Amino acid sequence: MNKIKEYFHFSIIQRTILLSSISIILIGTVLTAASYYIQGKLMTENLDKQARGVAQMAFNRFDLQDIKEIQINHDLHSDVHQKILKELTDITKQNPNIAQVVLVDIGVNEKDESMALAIHQNYLDIGMRPGDMVEQNPIFVKLYKEIAVTGEMKSSGIYRDMLGEWSSILIPFKDENGKVIAMFVMDMSASEIREDQFKVLSRLVGAFAILLILSITIQTLALKRTLSPLKFLLNAVKELGQGNFSIRLNINRKDDLGRLAEGFNTAVTNIKSLISKVITTAQQVSEDPQKSEPPSETEHPSTDELIQTAINQMNMIEDNYSNLKVFSRTLEQYSNRIEELTLLEERRRLSKDMHDTVGHVFTAIITSLDALPYITDKEEANKYIQELSNLARKGLADLRHTIHTLPLAEKEQSFLESCTDLVDDFIKHTGTEVEIQIDGQERALGDLVKSSLIRCLQESLTNAIRHGRASQIFVSIRFLEDAIQMVIKDNGIGNDEIKYGFGLSSMSDRMLTVGGTFSVQSSQKHGTAVTCTVPVPKQLQVG
Repeated sequence: MNKIKEYFHFSIIQRTILLSSISIILIGTVLTAASYYIQGKLMTENLDKQARGVAQMAFNRFDLQDIKEIQINHDLHSDVHQKILKELTDITKQNPNIAQVVLVDIGVNEKDESMALAIHQNYLDIGMRPGDMVEQNPIFVKLYKEIAVTGEMKSSGIYRDMLGEWSSILIPFKDENGKVIAMFVMDMSASEIREDQFKVLSRLVGAFAILLILSITIQTLALKRTLSPLKFLLNAVKELGQGNFSIRLNINRKDDLGRLAEGFNTAVTNIKSLISKVITTAQQVSEDPQKSEPPSETEHPSTDELIQTAINQMNMIEDNYSNLKVFSRTLEQYSNRIEELTLLEERRRLSKDMHDTVGHVFTAIITSLDALPYITDKEEANKYIQELSNLARKGLADLRHTIHTLPLAEKEQSFLESCTDLVDDFIKHTGTEVEIQIDGQERALGDLVKSSLIRCLQESLTNAIRHGRASQIFVSIRFLEDAIQMVIKDNGIGNDEIKYGFGLSSMSDRMLTVGGTFSVQSSQKHGTAVTCTVPVPKQLQVG
């Protein structure tokens, strides 16, 4: 409770920066956790696919008759054991990622032990021999029982023991009748996955720390500049309360702070006028009536009337003081409102930009990953994976620029160059057919108009494949006499009822911000068309 009370003693700038920092930290934590999880999942899946392929090739090197013989013959020096031991050694030499390979009996006793049929040299060096009963990891006990029933190859996933982290592939040996009689087990090290995840995690944390410092610095400078008149207003109210009626505020602004300053100056002028009238009345009451002839009742008011007038004047002063208190409370409420609006606008801007950049990049990555299993050529697959890696880096750069409130690109580009690069990247990473048509002569646009239109194009392309499942997209950009119009049409599934979610609402808000219009037309089986129109002021048309 004391901490909450202390918070309300902070200045408006301090409170705004504190809340904004908390928001940025929360967003950064969520994004970092998501990146950590997604990277781990992708690396685990890749390791599992690689392990399955290698294990299948190694499994095919063993003969079923040899497996049947070593089930009853446990002499390590026999020909069949020496043959299998050589195969196990060759497998680990040819594949450095393989830690060890063992052949075990399918049966598991009540102590969770299985009989070792053929073991790697690593186990022979510590005294283990064929025919020994070896206690199994609970994960393997469960898998042995499942494989004995299903007869299918299984993966252990990533697990940890005292020697490190591993991923194992288990392939059953079946006799002529299809009955599982033994198990081929290959272990691969998975420690690199965690190491790579922690490297990415440390880099993300460092990046967000730098962005947080820059955000706090920019907000501090901007808020101090915006709210600087508040300090003069508060000091003026304090001096007025102490009796300084000569105070004046010179704040030449057209916003609410300027109108508050004008109201304050008017109130001070009225108070000074009332005090002057009270002093004049008091002097009239105290004058010596013997200095001149008594005035007639029609020329001067009586003493009672003068006293009543003075009382009325004092009451007016009291009323004005009450109004001044109301004015002070209004000023405080206005300050609180500035704080709320600043925080809401910052959250809104971050939400829009992160949805547009991160959402667009992740959609392209997911679409590309879905197509990866169909690429059979290894060289082409490696090239495709490298492109995905570059796209992910680009997404991280976009995220940094968004929070950093930097421009959309590191180099200066025209509006059409930015649109063309965006469409080219989209085609490259999604395989979707996109046609872009330009009408009219390009002219300079303001940064806000340019960024708003590019974000709308980006979100429309993403929605076309994410929600519309489109295979073809047509983009039309027209430079009209007094406006620029952009239309994005697709051949997706469409929808008779358009519901504005976060993406469509963000695009609509962006158009309203730059004084433009936004509309969506869609019908089932006839695709969707998004239209953005922004008026271009004459000063921008010329320059």
